[in-house]
Amino acid sequence: MGRRRKRRIVPVKVKKGIPKVFRCPKCDSESLTGTLIHQGVNGEREYVFKCGVCGFEETVTVNKNQQTVDAYNKLVDMMTGA
Repeated sequence: MGRRRKRRIVPVKVKKGIPKVFRCPKCDSESLTGTLIHQGVNGEREYVFKCGVCGFEETVTVNKNQQTVDAYNKLVDMMTGA
């Protein structure tokens, strides 16, 4: 008679996705959220970024191929003057 085989435990791989919450360039807390408010006819998108701690609010316009992360990067570039 043979032994019962042990079950092999397979580690679960976590896939990193696009972040939903960003670091605020004004107060440096991780509470800035980006929301799509308008998508134009030619594909331009307008995102509103709001901070829950300091009340910072800014609107950023990007083209149709860019997502929330790209709009956040554009916001940070505007704030730092790059």
